[in-house]
Amino acid sequence: MAHKKYLNDWFTGKWPGSDSRGELYNDDPRLGDARLCGTTASLCGVEAADFEQDPFKMERAIGCDLMLHAWMLSQSGLPILYSGDEIGQLNDYTYHDVPEKAADSRYIHRGDFRWDLAELRKDPDTRQGKQFAGLRRLEELRAAEPCFSAEARVCTLDTGSSHVLAICRRLEDRELICLYNFSPEFLHLTIHRPGSFRELMYGTRYADLHDVEMYPYGFAWLLRD
Repeated sequence: MAHKKYLNDWFTGKWPGSDSRGELYNDDPRLGDARLCGTTASLCGVEAADFEQDPFKMERAIGCDLMLHAWMLSQSGLPILYSGDEIGQLNDYTYHDVPEKAADSRYIHRGDFRWDLAELRKDPDTRQGKQFAGLRRLEELRAAEPCFSAEARVCTLDTGSSHVLAICRRLEDRELICLYNFSPEFLHLTIHRPGSFRELMYGTRYADLHDVEMYPYGFAWLLRD
């Protein structure tokens, strides 16, 4: 219960230092069974950064959004994007003004698709352009890499950090290591896997994985050469 309350406080922006913006659904204190509502971008801090016009926070928030989508895409099964996630659509609070919707906070992430903002995806200098291009690149990599096949063997690896999740996907002689930093800090990791690796998203090459730097809320898809 205490951990769930912390998560709910964090994702609704009540916890000190949280830039997440969400609302609870079925928030009955007797049941302690509230569920979280909000768009991915708003929960990752994009809404707060946009409101504050803080470019540093915005880059971190976009990084967090892409990292979580990269994690989702590295799972087995059929990945699904929620409508609006491809352009980082924010919470829609107008449902509060509609009597038949006001009691259901799930409408906060069910707003009309913003076709005006979708046009901005063509401009790489906008946040919509950055998020759209990032997701498109992730989808292309997943579609082309055999290690994302449903036949791949999947396990987790020890990263030496409680902040970083490592997923290893193997298919025959191919091996892909997916790293996810859930921390707002730069981290250095040692992954005990033999061979040299190439990072698929950004093209960085590693002679070994004895010192892998992870950006705040960053990720790495490392394919063994």
